[in-house]
Amino acid sequence: MKLSIITINLNNVIGLRKTIESVINQTSDSYEHIIIDGGSTDGSVDIIKQFLEDEEYARHVTFWCSEKDSGVYEAMNKGIDKASGDYCLMLNSGDYFYDCNVLKMINMLKFDVDIVSINPLIPLILPILLCVVGVHFVANDAVQKQCCLPQLNVE
Repeated sequence: MKLSIITINLNNVIGLRKTIESVINQTSDSYEHIIIDGGSTDGSVDIIKQFLEDEEYARHVTFWCSEKDSGVYEAMNKGIDKASGDYCLMLNSGDYFYDCNVLKMINMLKFDVDIVSINPLIPLILPILLCVVGVHFVANDAVQKQCCLPQLNVE
């Protein structure tokens, strides 16, 4: 499974650096990273270019731009339009992966639905959760599905 990680940013150079470092540190490489910057003037573009000097990371960046847009949702839609992965993950500037194995663990899950919604506490306990508790999936027909042990409910 290939994941399209979409990062949007506007004048958040410190947060953008943290987000990109989090992506770079992932142990899985089955992803693409798309960065949409809204025309930042705080050095964000310089940070993007600096990270792109790392060839290993640069091969994952399938698209990036820095141009004025009408806001968060236009930037997200621009990223989605460029995405080629099986799923999109919005990881905005300042957001980061809790652990360097998050993408690896996500790839261990076999999704057969269009939309995946995961409880925010799950990244804290995901290794245990994969074996013990179960993960909630929301299908495109709004039907809740569970895997692993259906009698347990994490909300």
